[in-house]
Amino acid sequence: LMGQKKFSEGFKLLFGIVPSQFILKEKIKTCKSLLVKEEILTNEDIANIMEFSTGSHFATTFKRFEGCTPQEFRRKMLNRVS
Repeated sequence: LMGQKKFSEGFKLLFGIVPSQFILKEKIKTCKSLLVKEEILTNEDIANIMEFSTGSHFATTFKRFEGCTPQEFRRKMLNRVS
């Protein structure tokens, strides 16, 4: 029974980030898993599954969080397993 602003402030105090950033970080974690476990999925596929607006938006957001493109991440992780 608290307002959105109060919730957001409390969340940030507790976790150090606002709720929207927390959700986005969790989405990227799931995307990383999909990139490795489901090699057949494209950026568009993952964008649709994870509710990004486009494959390009997904790739841009992924690169901002991880420092590499989804394909670079996939290649690096799959080479690590081999």
